[in-house]
Amino acid sequence: VVGAYLSPVHDGYGKPGLVKAEHRIAMARLAVAHEPGVGVDTWEATRSQHQRSLAVARALHRRVGDFALAHGASEVPAVVIACGSDLVKSMATPGHWRPEDVQALTSDEHGVVAVLRAGAEDVDTARAEASSCPWLAQAVSSGGVLFVGSGDAASSCVSSTHVRELLSNYYTDENTNERERAMTRYKERLNSILCQEVQEYIHSYKLYK
Repeated sequence: VVGAYLSPVHDGYGKPGLVKAEHRIAMARLAVAHEPGVGVDTWEATRSQHQRSLAVARALHRRVGDFALAHGASEVPAVVIACGSDLVKSMATPGHWRPEDVQALTSDEHGVVAVLRAGAEDVDTARAEASSCPWLAQAVSSGGVLFVGSGDAASSCVSSTHVRELLSNYYTDENTNERERAMTRYKERLNSILCQEVQEYIHSYKLYK
């Protein structure tokens, strides 16, 4: 691995609880400010409309390739998609993805690394479920889809939905008898997920209320 990018999705994706792209870009930049080799790619979020994942991956691959070749590299690095295992599950659901997109994303052109969410199934179960899908079976067996599980450092990954729920509870718990203890509990959990700079940004712009 020579580098990594976070790519905030376009506002047109329409997921419930999604704040404006300008805020998500800013928070992503704060989150990786002290992480060497990790950047934020704004191409996806700043298009005129929502882009499919394959288009985003190919656009990044072109730009990374141009940069690498311009700086003397002998080959272009591959762009691999890192995501939660729920994204791979959606690929196995008929009608959610274009088959040709799934094939390209899970082939030698790219590849997918899927992180199991905290408390989710184990790697063997995830592989078995994905392998039962006719258009993912070959990718799983060939390594085009790789699951990262409970024995790996990345397994502490939690979903964005969980983070939004924590923030919402932090803001809206109005039971005065429980308020102080609840705020302490939520803050401890948030501190384990979000850096201080991102938390301050969220509070400053009153996001997720």
